[in-house]
Amino acid sequence: DKEYDIIQKKGFVNTFHRVCDLLDLIKNKNIHHVLRGSAASSLICYQLGISDIDPIKENIPLTRFMNFCRDTQPDIDLDVPHWIRDHLIDEFHEIHPNKVARISNKVMYKPKSAMREAIRKFGYRKFVPRNYKLEQIFPDPYVRKNVKKYAKSLIGTQRQWSLHCGGLIVFNDKVPEDLWLDKEKRQIVLDKYDVEEQNLIKIDLLCNRGLSQLWEINDTPLHQYPTEDKLTSELLSKGDVIGLTQAESRTMRKTLIALQPQSMYDVALALALIRPAAADGGRKASYLRHWRKGDNQKQIIYDEDGIEYIGKLLNCNHSTADRYRRAFANQREGLMNEFISKIKHLDDKDKIIVNLNQLNKYSFCKGHALAYGQLVWALAY
Repeated sequence: DKEYDIIQKKGFVNTFHRVCDLLDLIKNKNIHHVLRGSAASSLICYQLGISDIDPIKENIPLTRFMNFCRDTQPDIDLDVPHWIRDHLIDEFHEIHPNKVARISNKVMYKPKSAMREAIRKFGYRKFVPRNYKLEQIFPDPYVRKNVKKYAKSLIGTQRQWSLHCGGLIVFNDKVPEDLWLDKEKRQIVLDKYDVEEQNLIKIDLLCNRGLSQLWEINDTPLHQYPTEDKLTSELLSKGDVIGLTQAESRTMRKTLIALQPQSMYDVALALALIRPAAADGGRKASYLRHWRKGDNQKQIIYDEDGIEYIGKLLNCNHSTADRYRRAFANQREGLMNEFISKIKHLDDKDKIIVNLNQLNKYSFCKGHALAYGQLVWALAY
């Protein structure tokens, strides 16, 4: 009831309809998909078959995905095997003619690219090696000074457009003519931030090599694999993960050996635990030390942990807590300062702020971790 209420009052109905259109195309090809991101916290997504994860059973709060404090369209991202994605995009265009477009990325100048552009601007047309010395290219110190000044002026400005890896926009009417960047590629001059600001329907359709590999081995749906299996547990606990997509990094291998996973849920935990927001500053090492003692240490691993943490600190609802979590994740000073003023009476306020500033680094929400945990577990199985 709560989800239906949010969807109707916020005007999100069409988003779910368009995702189901895409889902029908996927099902017609008799292939499987993985839902990435926070949409796995939605019971409606589960009921519609968009997600295979039951948020009631897994105790995932809805707030990270949508709540009454957010007006932007919910973000639903789907992974499919790499070899089918372009065909799906073409078919999606066919069922919504002239209404679908690919979004762009604004590629900005950074110090290195700005300096190289400045070097070219000041007349140097030869190949610029990686470890070049500016004084060798421009012996005149006056010229070097101007090159550096021009390079500095470029930093943070737009360098070019690139095609977003998977973002599809579905307009209610035809794609406005003035938005086309490349009509042949169906690419428009909006990036993900423009899309959010204009409250447009965006679906990310992305490739997943691990899903492609699994499909070649076995066509069993991810959620039908047993969540516990002795041989799978032994394989992962030994760190025998070379060739196991999504799990073969050195960091993931060490984490699996330390956790000694007994189930798919432990793999999901490992995947979340190695992300910077959960791992940096000795957090992962501390968590693993407690884990080995049989103590499940309370700390922010999933995004939802941040929401719970803030909610308890302020004694507020999850919608308000998520608003502050996003503020720390995106470093929005105004809202951060508003939060800090509410905890200024607490003795450990400095530690709290340090903890929440970790949210600015990359992290997993619980639904995403479980979805990818299912995939890694199935591949290992």
